[in-house]
Amino acid sequence: MSRRRCCCEYGNCILLTDDFDDAASSTLSSDWNEASGYWSYDGDGLLVEAGTANAVALTTASSNTVEQNVVSQAVGFSVGDKIRVIANAVDENNYLYMEVEVKSGSYTVRLGSGTGGILSEDDFADTLDPMYPLGLDICLSENIFVGNVYNQDVTAAEGNLVYYCDPPIVAGGKHAGLGNGGTSQLTWDAFVFGDLVTSDPADTGAAGQCRTNQCCIMPCTCCEGGVEVCIPRTLLMTITAGGGCLVLDGVTVYLYYNPGTRMWESELDAIGCYTNTRFILTCQWDSCLPEAPPPIGSFGLYMFEVGVGCKQEQCNQPVDGTWEYSYTCDPFEIIFPTWGPYDPFEGMLCECCDPGEAGWIQMTITEVP
Repeated sequence: MSRRRCCCEYGNCILLTDDFDDAASSTLSSDWNEASGYWSYDGDGLLVEAGTANAVALTTASSNTVEQNVVSQAVGFSVGDKIRVIANAVDENNYLYMEVEVKSGSYTVRLGSGTGGILSEDDFADTLDPMYPLGLDICLSENIFVGNVYNQDVTAAEGNLVYYCDPPIVAGGKHAGLGNGGTSQLTWDAFVFGDLVTSDPADTGAAGQCRTNQCCIMPCTCCEGGVEVCIPRTLLMTITAGGGCLVLDGVTVYLYYNPGTRMWESELDAIGCYTNTRFILTCQWDSCLPEAPPPIGSFGLYMFEVGVGCKQEQCNQPVDGTWEYSYTCDPFEIIFPTWGPYDPFEGMLCECCDPGEAGWIQMTITEVP
């Protein structure tokens, strides 16, 4: 199993690694507390829960803080299963969890609280293949709860990533675990639990530092001055424009986080004069963005024409999109360079602007007021 770069990758962060290679038994090892449900080893490298709704098994090991990294791998799942991985646990009632509900031709990922219910829910129109393991990973800090799901021989870096800002952290919740949200038998073949960041200041990514040189992490946190801030799942893009593009001045567009692409995307044709087009904000490397390695920038903005790709030379927009001019994390604001001014003849490429008059546009992205 691979851990995402958002989480600690150093040995002194790992508190428990378990491949469940134990003799068949209805009693788990001293690494586990069977808080509820019916848990056992099958003697073939699997941990089994018999099918008890809300069953919970917690680690006896505890993290140094409530900030944790939990990596798990479920196998042999089927339609109707509700597979859970648990973090920030005090006991069988007080914890945070990620749940994957397997459906026919799709699945649902939920982030939830043992006492507060569902925090967020995302649906994916993908078939989970039981021939492959199902990875369920959690990265939890005090201001962001991130879940990652991957299957069908896909790496963790390519999985569907969901998140929730400002989760209801359970005070003193330093255990992790596994759970069953349904009533069917579940099986796991691997589990890793550790602190989110290393406690060794000599290590890269030490506590108190941002875990990457990039602004975006996981990719849903913004890093500034050593502090990581959760980026809202809905953002607002405001256009400032002049000259032949004056019609666009003051136009606003909502951008929504897409957990499948790990980008923020507008609705199709959110601005009617840009046909068959979405605006896309990304902080991940993408072939549509400038071909130079980070840290040339942290956030990229581009216009994507469905079925075609990056829109070409719209109002002097760089063909491959553009990186930010500046950003702040709290309050969250990204300012992008101006596109234009362009000559009137070039304006013929600008769908929303007067082709007979030079003009310019500039985008700023903020939190929704």
